[in-house]
Amino acid sequence: MGDIVVRRCALILVLLALGACGPVPTEEEPEPEAVSAKVPASFKRTESGGVRDTGDFVVRYEKAENEDYQELEAIFKETRLLEDTVQELNNVFALPSQVPVVFKECGDVNAFYEPETQEISLCWELVEYYAGMFLSEEQTEEEATEGGEAVAGATLFTFFHELGHALIDLYDLPITGREEDAVDQLATMILLEGGEEGEMAALNGAWSFLTEEEEDIAGEEEYSTEEDVEAEEEELAFWDEHSLDEQRFYNIVCWSYGKNQEGFQYLVDDETLPEGRAERCPAEYDRMSRSWDALLDPYVKE
Repeated sequence: MGDIVVRRCALILVLLALGACGPVPTEEEPEPEAVSAKVPASFKRTESGGVRDTGDFVVRYEKAENEDYQELEAIFKETRLLEDTVQELNNVFALPSQVPVVFKECGDVNAFYEPETQEISLCWELVEYYAGMFLSEEQTEEEATEGGEAVAGATLFTFFHELGHALIDLYDLPITGREEDAVDQLATMILLEGGEEGEMAALNGAWSFLTEEEEDIAGEEEYSTEEDVEAEEEELAFWDEHSLDEQRFYNIVCWSYGKNQEGFQYLVDDETLPEGRAERCPAEYDRMSRSWDALLDPYVKE
């Protein structure tokens, strides 16, 4: 995994900055809110939810054999990033059953929700992958901190994405269109409610998709024969239920701009977000926000 000490320090710094844990607050320095645990205020209601509240999200760590993953586990346990997040989620959502959120060694770069066990799995291999994407041993301390923010943001986006799958299954929510796009929407909405840190986490989730796309393109350029090019083209998952990575990037950037046009105007000015799409983003965000509000409103606690 490379220089695990550099990455460990970077991740600890950013997770502390995100408010997952921190020093005991003083009168001069109030404790910051944990942006990872925010849920859109419109999801809250004054009447009882439409489902029996007989369960909670519960964080669990499966034993990892890889020493690097054991180091990552220590970071997450120390900062309580997921523990504090699910505690807030449990304050918001009425769940019909227990939903484990499990960090584990999977043997694959992945994260997933399993309907049969009603379990969200986050793989250490995925966190390692994000670390390799955003961090390097040659980085300055400032660059390492920014890289750590990107790792944390991408990880949080992935968690809320899988949370969306869980809620759709648990509540049997009707979804028109691609479910994968719908849960990207929910993950983005929740993070955008977390202030500047949450907004940055959403964008870091977006950048992780664009980085993957750029790596795929670079890989294609290494092929020299027509057969190799055709074989690589066959790997483009047009059949997959997910949108292409570059599409997911532009969707998240668009929704972020739609939620906060003033704060994200720079994304239009530097042509990261094309003007033709940007014009439609506020209405697009408003429409998807109202849709998710309507879907989840019956299941939100008083």
